[in-house]
Amino acid sequence: MKAPSLLGAATFATLALGFVPHSQASPTGPSDLVPTHVLAYVEEPSSEPGDPGSPLRYATPVAVSLDLWNEGRHGRNPDGDTVVRMRFASPGARALGLVFSELALDGGELRIQGEIEEQVVRPERERPDGRFVVAPLVGEQLTLEYHGARHSRPRLVTETVLHGWIDFSSDELWSRANPCNVDVRCPLGDDWVVEKQSVAMILSTFGALCTGSLINNAEYDGRQLFLTADHCLDGNEADWVFMFNYERKFCRAGASPREFTVQGAELLGSAIISDWAVLEILEPIPEEFDAHFAGWDHRGRHPQQAYGIHHGGGKPKKIAHEDERLSQNAQMWEVSGFREGSIEGGASGSPLFDPNRRVVGQLSSGGTGCGPATAKTRYGQMHRAWDQKRAWLDPHGQSVGFIDGVDASDLPLALPLLTDKRVAYEEGTMTFVSYKGMPDRPVLLGIVGGLGIPSMDFVRVTLDVTGPDGVWVFMPTVPRTIAGQTLSFQAFGYDRDGLLSASNVVDVEFLPAQ
Repeated sequence: MKAPSLLGAATFATLALGFVPHSQASPTGPSDLVPTHVLAYVEEPSSEPGDPGSPLRYATPVAVSLDLWNEGRHGRNPDGDTVVRMRFASPGARALGLVFSELALDGGELRIQGEIEEQVVRPERERPDGRFVVAPLVGEQLTLEYHGARHSRPRLVTETVLHGWIDFSSDELWSRANPCNVDVRCPLGDDWVVEKQSVAMILSTFGALCTGSLINNAEYDGRQLFLTADHCLDGNEADWVFMFNYERKFCRAGASPREFTVQGAELLGSAIISDWAVLEILEPIPEEFDAHFAGWDHRGRHPQQAYGIHHGGGKPKKIAHEDERLSQNAQMWEVSGFREGSIEGGASGSPLFDPNRRVVGQLSSGGTGCGPATAKTRYGQMHRAWDQKRAWLDPHGQSVGFIDGVDASDLPLALPLLTDKRVAYEEGTMTFVSYKGMPDRPVLLGIVGGLGIPSMDFVRVTLDVTGPDGVWVFMPTVPRTIAGQTLSFQAFGYDRDGLLSASNVVDVEFLPAQ
């Protein structure tokens, strides 16, 4: 998305209601009279629902550079700790967010209070680059309140106020939805309770909204890779906020939690053709998010039906279903109108799942109506530009065509990784090098093809760590003379729940003994 220009810093006025500089701070508690910075009128953007090919505009950024420590009201709480307050107001806003150019709490905490909710920022969430983003909180006002030790000297400098146009908590949002939208908590989503946990809403500090999904890689190492659309990029991905678990508690009813956020990403690669982007989320995703890393399939096979999970319209998580075989147009999968559910602006970058629950594409563009009469919805194909994507999704070149999703709580998996493809054969043993595996757990080594040996004939082997860079797998004699022949093998390791997890398939050429 093209980064919009920020409104000038002079677009706010200051109402100094009981303003007390820190040099004159009272030794008692702070007064309710807080310095309030009021933004000038901000014009609302078009209310059109928007094409999924364009990021949804959820807020207007307004440049506001203020130092809470120097310009807030100072005081002490009953324990003698320092308290500093400041307030922002923007008439007509449905929600307000903040971008800090500097946030260093010096051991204290910062409370950001909206009209019905608050966010607390503690030292463990400080970013290495010193910046921080507060996702929009409902209402026209935000009150900032810093609590720290008596001699604290925090750095709390704002850069941007986000004047929000969407009240994410209001029924107004649902009333404007397409009538065919389907909440992921409705029966259509009952079989997707695992995979939906990979989908998150993206909030850009330039005021645009998209969707994307956490994706697994062939290493099963838990690297926080995230797939979305190229047209969602704005060059400021380091400040993106990713909102997980934003879905209604019941089908078409109930509150939608918005506190499950992490922020900051690094762009790894992207392309306009097939409209894809792979990023890495920088802030660790907490265990309580119950996140899932979606599997994928890059073989390019036409799905016989497909499911899209998204945050179209900035709404709580939705699901759509197409029950017919997808068509193909250049770099895109095409859906000729979902049979159940729909797509709206803001769904850009959302994953398209095949019936095997693997991601086969990401949303690029399409219609916003209901049913087969809707304009075709297009998804960039996962298998396009695979030679670029494999650097992150299959970094060791295991040549896998697909992998399944895994819950974050089960990562990293202890998978053996077979690497040697030319093995000197000696009567009695053969050896593979593996970069992964746990020595105290058995591994199954399966013969999956070659020389007429029945598929998936397993041999149980054990792992023996021989050095920091590798694991050696020793297998008993294959019951035939195989010097100069080729066999295919696949390794299976055990995860922490004792379940089998497949590794790559390797075609091994056995060389005559020297």
